[in-house]
Amino acid sequence: MCYYEDDSDPEFDYDYSDIEDIECTGLALCILKRDEHLTELKRKAIDYLINAQAVDEVLYALDGEYGVCRGFLLFALAHMQDPRVIGQLLNELDDPEPTVRFYALIALGVTDYPQRVEILINQLDHGHPSFKRAAIEGLGYTRSPEAFYPLVKMLESTDETLVECAIQALIELGDIRAVYYLIETMRRGSLQVSSSCVEALGALKEPNAVQPLTDFLQENKVDNTVIFSALITIGKPAVSSLEGLLHDASSDIRELALLSLSEINDIRATESIACVALNDPAPEIRVMAQDILVRLIGPNSTAVLIKTLDDPDERVQLNALRQLRSLPTNDAVNLLLDKMLHGSSSSIRISALNVLEDTVDTKKIMMWIVPLLNDDDSEVLLHTANILCLPKYHAEDKVVHALLCNIEKFQDPVFTLNALSTLACFDSLPDPRPYYPFLYSNNLEIQKIVITILQKSENSEVVEPLTALLKSICTPQRTLDEVDSISNANVHALTRYLLIALGKLGDPRAVDPILQIVLNGNAAVWKEALWALYVIDKNTAAKYLESYRDQGHHIILAINALKAPAFKYPIDWSQYKSTFHRKTVD
Repeated sequence: MCYYEDDSDPEFDYDYSDIEDIECTGLALCILKRDEHLTELKRKAIDYLINAQAVDEVLYALDGEYGVCRGFLLFALAHMQDPRVIGQLLNELDDPEPTVRFYALIALGVTDYPQRVEILINQLDHGHPSFKRAAIEGLGYTRSPEAFYPLVKMLESTDETLVECAIQALIELGDIRAVYYLIETMRRGSLQVSSSCVEALGALKEPNAVQPLTDFLQENKVDNTVIFSALITIGKPAVSSLEGLLHDASSDIRELALLSLSEINDIRATESIACVALNDPAPEIRVMAQDILVRLIGPNSTAVLIKTLDDPDERVQLNALRQLRSLPTNDAVNLLLDKMLHGSSSSIRISALNVLEDTVDTKKIMMWIVPLLNDDDSEVLLHTANILCLPKYHAEDKVVHALLCNIEKFQDPVFTLNALSTLACFDSLPDPRPYYPFLYSNNLEIQKIVITILQKSENSEVVEPLTALLKSICTPQRTLDEVDSISNANVHALTRYLLIALGKLGDPRAVDPILQIVLNGNAAVWKEALWALYVIDKNTAAKYLESYRDQGHHIILAINALKAPAFKYPIDWSQYKSTFHRKTVD
């Protein structure tokens, strides 16, 4: 694609936002001249022109270009090694447009022109106030020792804009003598000026700035994160002070010190983080230290993680177990096994079990966890059962037997429901008889899950207990022809589940009790009853109901529905699938 400066060209309005790499001088010039905003793309364009040493092209482009865009071109030109550059920039200092003179001063500081410092200092002392910022910025670019004291003097200005500009210029100058003056300015300046000084002290990376920065934390004048960012930038010389802050009374300070140490690539810093993981008074910080250790030193952090498995806070122990999942070692297996068998809480034991299950081969884990199917801790037992439900273990018979036995052992409705929910996950039902007693539980959720289990059976015997339960239900009536005030939501829900199960089983023995429900006209379960009849034997049901046609409008509706080409049941049938939540602990 070609790019032109002519505003009649359709490409004139192109915003260049999709450009990643600049591959020609013409494109770089077009980008710089497009608008007056300094973007990352424009920085790339300037760098391209400098690397290409495109002096002729930039000099040509300067003709007819004004304002900030001209300034961009001058800044690129100032980095080029050509005898014409200095002359061009000196001429720009007399340009009638103030913006051009402003950028020309900045650009002059970039060059190696011997008199550049003198010109900029003179502008700073005697020039128009509007150009002081440009002179300050230009002095920073000179990297000349002669620019140091004029810039330091500007730190005393009452104009905060000039002070901040001087701070940035001192960073560019890179003279470590500025540290003392920046510290003084940091202590006496406003919030904004102090923050800028902190950033500058970090950028200069002078070790002598570490202690003043650390002390400045106590003044609470600026955001603590700014100070810690500066300490991170200084690096290894700041490690000692950061270690001291790990003992600060404030947990926020300790946390920031810990995070700062994690950003410094130093063995001593890593050792300090390990101490935090073991000894910090705040559990959340100990957990954070564990995570940092794993990220920094990987498998070598296993020894520390193992020590934290005895932490007094359960959160720390659980996090250590989770981290060991990604760092399995032979040394840790026996300890994890001990935690699985003798951990101080269900959560600890289950977490250890999960780690072992993820890291140990199937045969060995089977040997270890099958005995847990008879554990005295119901949560551990259920979690083990849910794991052994996985096809790779081929342990369905063991799980079924253990759960049914332990339901009787625990005599706890919550455990019973969770155990039955686990059993409902199996695709087949070899022997439905052990489940029959649960049909008469006084817990509706237990009854519903058992009905769901039984309807999977290929054994026709399950129809009898289901129909017997259906007949035994005394259903309060709210008929289609009469509005009755009596209502029982649990009874209606149980009846609906039974009707749906019987409909799916499709056994004709269920037709008679279902017909009685239709004849009664119970509005709460009438649609489910009709659906069940439709899918079992719609013709027989319709024929039977014909003799009752004159007993009510609901009978006529039922006959018409059964004779319809298709029975459109107005509910979401997915809600009746076996999607029961099983309680698990990770």
